[in-house]
Amino acid sequence: MSVANQLKNELSCKKQKCRFFSVMADSATDVGVHEVEDVYVCHLVEGETVNTFSGLKECGKSKAAGIKEAVDSVMKDVCGDWKDTAVAKGSDGAPVMLGDRGAVFA
Repeated sequence: MSVANQLKNELSCKKQKCRFFSVMADSATDVGVHEVEDVYVCHLVEGETVNTFSGLKECGKSKAAGIKEAVDSVMKDVCGDWKDTAVAKGSDGAPVMLGDRGAVFA
């Protein structure tokens, strides 16, 4: 089993024990000048806040739809049906992430 798969399995087990968690996402550009979305999950472990890297996914488009698809793909891969227990979101505040209409977290 690869390290990535082991980390995904560990996060999935932790997520199943959580009643709620939050999702944080931010865009970056990799060495090949492709836009990627890095996604983290924030949850409690024995009363302590823990931020866990969930995944890095290339965005097909840098618009909201492409970013939303990348975040959703990472979260489904790690947590399955994640939207029912996600209670908060975090990002850098860019309009594409938090705008009123058509944004990733709208």
